[in-house]
Amino acid sequence: MIKPLLLAFSIILCLKGNAQQKVSQPELKAEYEVPADWKVEKYFKDNWDKSAGSSICHCALSINILKVPNNAGDFDYLHMVVYPSDKKGAADPQRESVWQYKITHGEQGDSVKTANLKWIHYTGKLVYTGEHRFKDNIAWIYQTHKDKTYYTVYFWAKPAMLSQYKGVIDKIISGFKTL
Repeated sequence: MIKPLLLAFSIILCLKGNAQQKVSQPELKAEYEVPADWKVEKYFKDNWDKSAGSSICHCALSINILKVPNNAGDFDYLHMVVYPSDKKGAADPQRESVWQYKITHGEQGDSVKTANLKWIHYTGKLVYTGEHRFKDNIAWIYQTHKDKTYYTVYFWAKPAMLSQYKGVIDKIISGFKTL
């Protein structure tokens, strides 16, 4: 009796652990999936270059955050930000920043081809003077476009956390679609 119950409980936990939430954001012309335990917020008002009431950026965006307890009794975070734009807006410096952090990367990126899009992937860092919570974080930057829609997608976290969630990030990028 106990073995079937344990088996059923294990199956339920596995299914819950693999649950995904579909994120469809027509205003941002984007659709992708993130794990069910991620917090998803969209900021859009009238157009992609207008402030949408967020201190994250003064433009349209989607922010997705995974909050994970750590051994220090605190939390680690994996952040994902999606910036849509037109060709002109893709080079706008406001899309190189998140909150007060500037995200920098080198000139050489790697090509990543998915079923839906072709991306350029860079590794970068968050730059900010003074003390801040994300000082040890690194960033992975993905850039793509389809027709007249351009995207910059940032993931940032501590290096070990980015490595731990690399498969999740790869799955998100692989399933990313333009609407």
